[in-house]
Amino acid sequence: MPLPSVSKFGAKRCEALNRQTKEQCKNPAAFGCRCCRYHGAHPIKRGEQAPNYAHGAYTQENIKKSREKIAELQRIEEFGFALGLMNGKRTKGRKANPY
Repeated sequence: MPLPSVSKFGAKRCEALNRQTKEQCKNPAAFGCRCCRYHGAHPIKRGEQAPNYAHGAYTQENIKKSREKIAELQRIEEFGFALGLMNGKRTKGRKANPY
């Protein structure tokens, strides 16, 4: 027997199916979810919280710009060490490829 909110108010119904009878669950879905609380209701993430959100930070253009900036900083560092303006440890890691 469905809960009153499904039949009376037209609330969204749980999408879970019974494995034996293959019938849909008669409970209302939790707010912002596809399933009821008995079938593991969790809100569907949207926007920046979604795991597949495309934010554009790793586009080819942005990667190219960051590589160019890192290569420029490394050239400045090498120039400073060559002139004796800088002393101490150099930046760790491999050198960036500007291309």
